[in-house]
Amino acid sequence: GTAELDTLKLELKGAQVCDTATLRKLVEAQAMINANIERTIARERGSFKIEKAANTSQLHKLHRLLSDLAHWGSSAGQAL
Repeated sequence: GTAELDTLKLELKGAQVCDTATLRKLVEAQAMINANIERTIARERGSFKIEKAANTSQLHKLHRLLSDLAHWGSSAGQAL
């Protein structure tokens, strides 16, 4: 009767405490995972900016070289 009901209530309360502790640990673990993801994204974003800057610089150099070649080619053609 009542003793069994009291026992069940205690077991239920214990299970709820365990579930709450487990959920708290899961939330903390998820927060750590999210922080790691944010750090990785920031690092990748920085690498991308550096790579983009290098590619842009190379593109400008190539453009100048092609412009110079076109200019020299037209100068050579005029000299003939």
